[in-house]
Amino acid sequence: MTYIHRRNGACVAALRPGYGDVVVVTTVGGKVAALDPVADYDKVISRALTRALTLAGDWKPPVKVLPMPMVEALTFCGITVDDFLSDMTEEQWREYCVKHCTPALHNADPRVRADATEVLTSLGAMPRAH
Repeated sequence: MTYIHRRNGACVAALRPGYGDVVVVTTVGGKVAALDPVADYDKVISRALTRALTLAGDWKPPVKVLPMPMVEALTFCGITVDDFLSDMTEEQWREYCVKHCTPALHNADPRVRADATEVLTSLGAMPRAH
């Protein structure tokens, strides 16, 4: 974990994104304050630092920035995968997958690119390599 300390007792604790992380959960004092795509990690860190500095009172609760895989983030927020998917039609789910896997093709981690390619190919959004 990387600790980023600031003046006035404000503290941000942040983990760097790893393989499979797709969501960044921000907590303030242990309560979920925001969910963002992992692609916005740098913006999330900046926002967390600003939030930590603007908290009122002598004791400032820690602001944590936690990258997570989707299923872990859903569980962390008390949402089941079935609940998450229940309002989506098959076509909406396909569009969601294509929308969120396409940017992963530009990820520096070859495992992430391979996973995204596999998903997009299986959905027919990319041609199969020969």
